[in-house]
Amino acid sequence: ITDIYHLEVAKFMYKIANKVIVPENTTDFVTLSQTHNHFTRRTQSNYFIPRSSTSLGRRSLQVCGPMIWSAVPSEIKRCSLAMFKKNYKLFLVNQYAPIQ
Repeated sequence: ITDIYHLEVAKFMYKIANKVIVPENTTDFVTLSQTHNHFTRRTQSNYFIPRSSTSLGRRSLQVCGPMIWSAVPSEIKRCSLAMFKKNYKLFLVNQYAPIQ
């Protein structure tokens, strides 16, 4: 069930990152480049993860979305939506593959 949730959140974040959808409140998902002016390796494709002091806040989409998106490999982020879904599912399944 966790992987299904991660897939749905990752698809949502993909759509935001590629401007397929625009969040109602544009301050909910702020890129790292919007938070500061200096370059970092993570600046280009990741979103700012807000701090939360409650467990409810840590489970919110504003926190989980950027956390899940930052874990998606860059090569998967650059795919079309159909390929993104396919490759991200494979990425999730491969986490369970036995080590040989």
